[in-house]
Amino acid sequence: MNIKFKIDYKDFLNFYTSGTYKTERFNKIVKYTWLFILLIVAFVILVSSENKFRGIALIIALLISIFIKFFMKVFYKNMIIAGLNRKESAYMFKDMEVTLSEKEGLYVENFREKRLIYFNVIRALYMIDNYLIIIFGNNEYIYIPKTAFKDTPEEYDFINLLKEKTNKTVSNLYPQFLLYK
Repeated sequence: MNIKFKIDYKDFLNFYTSGTYKTERFNKIVKYTWLFILLIVAFVILVSSENKFRGIALIIALLISIFIKFFMKVFYKNMIIAGLNRKESAYMFKDMEVTLSEKEGLYVENFREKRLIYFNVIRALYMIDNYLIIIFGNNEYIYIPKTAFKDTPEEYDFINLLKEKTNKTVSNLYPQFLLYK
């Protein structure tokens, strides 16, 4: 079974950022950042002798409490954009071909490489929104958009054959452990 596709940058960016925002890691970072900033503000309130500084610090604390998640989302989105715009990530948005061999594994071909990924190396399968994520090796992964398949039966055949050969189930929850490069 052979599929050819090209990942759309904007669609992938929206998918990736929305998935990142759902992870425990992101939520912990938001909480710890919020706590750290509030501790600094509390310190300023305790140290300052003038009520004017205390009032300003209190207003800053309220604004931070309200907008921290928004600021962190903007910060993370900019980090993700920087990562996707790096030279090493450019291959993701070029033409790619994936061939599923019933005997050997996945043949992945793009302008950078040709490689065979054996079934026993595949660690996890995820189907989230419009992407099939195949995780293998040491945190390497392939994103296959649903648009790569001609129709729904072809998509189901591909996924079912992959499930059968890898003995893995397909999760619909965003992976918590992906490295955000």
